[in-house]
Amino acid sequence: MNRIELVKSYLDLNSPDRHSHFSDDFQWTNASGNPPMDKSAYLGMGQVMESAFPDLSYVIEDIREEDDGIDVTGYFAGTFSNDFDLSALGVGILPATGAEIDFPIGTIQVTLDGDKICRIHDPSTGSDAGMAAFLKTLGVDMG
Repeated sequence: MNRIELVKSYLDLNSPDRHSHFSDDFQWTNASGNPPMDKSAYLGMGQVMESAFPDLSYVIEDIREEDDGIDVTGYFAGTFSNDFDLSALGVGILPATGAEIDFPIGTIQVTLDGDKICRIHDPSTGSDAGMAAFLKTLGVDMG
């Protein structure tokens, strides 16, 4: 599997082995200043999102090799079918609305170490970036 195929396999939220593509020291980072997430926290947040949006998919608009990694531009699409438990963020549980969402992610930068993803970085900043922007899409203001 080449590097782009590996990243596509990870972004296929229906792929049964998608989590096997992470290195043990994986980190998710962003330019907005949020603390990095390790592999366990990142996978846990993914499970919470996939529970609230069972038909969640990541739609790839562009994917290309850049320097030591892969740049991916796309968006999340899905239906807010189940309650969204954001207690870990101090938000509480958001009741399901049945709303369909299309949430642009912009471009993420995926860094690989051999055949493992060791870092995903979101270079976006501002009010239209990250979890705060995602919550705003759902009608939640993080203030």
